[in-house]
Amino acid sequence: MIRLLAAVLVVPVGVVVAACEIPRFVGDWEPAIPYPIPAAEAQGQIVGNDLVIVSGFSNEWNFASPKTYSLDLNDPCPESWTERDDVPVPEGLTHAAALVVPGTNEFYMCGGYVGGHPGVHDTKCLVFDNEASPGSQWDELPPLPEGRGGGGMVYDSVSRSLVYASGAQRTVENGVITKIVDFHETWKLRLDALEEGWVQQPDLPFAANHMSCVSNPS
Repeated sequence: MIRLLAAVLVVPVGVVVAACEIPRFVGDWEPAIPYPIPAAEAQGQIVGNDLVIVSGFSNEWNFASPKTYSLDLNDPCPESWTERDDVPVPEGLTHAAALVVPGTNEFYMCGGYVGGHPGVHDTKCLVFDNEASPGSQWDELPPLPEGRGGGGMVYDSVSRSLVYASGAQRTVENGVITKIVDFHETWKLRLDALEEGWVQQPDLPFAANHMSCVSNPS
């Protein structure tokens, strides 16, 4: 059955629906088990057999939650989301570039804005291991050369690298965004040579933020 999994984030908290008991046609929207907390601008990926959602604004825009939850997609009628290790950013994180390396249980997140809205652009790069034991599910990678939020990231399967592009920096005064600057820079991080750090690549021909990117699995 085809599912558009983004639907799980818009079901009101506290509403319990037995989605497996409702007949559906292929392509229909389906009721799904509600997410444990309100969340917006979170990072989410399918990792192995799980849908994993990380952090995001929660309740009020001036607050971001560090919580990580997963949902077993093999279970036709799951009873609840599973709480995983908090992302190692206590203030919470939004607008990070995120991807899963094909064929692995590794969920990578880089950059983003730390804390509640409007947040501070950040250099942090993290990896979540969906098969690791509680207490050891997150690890840090070399940080981006400069703080970015809303950038895009793809996986280069030839060189086993993360490629991060563009993104923005915000100037904030008294809690109000007064300036947003988008960047052309592109950087590459080889996963088999982390000691090299991020290496400059040719600039994008345009600068942008809130990017959507797709990796070519081949």
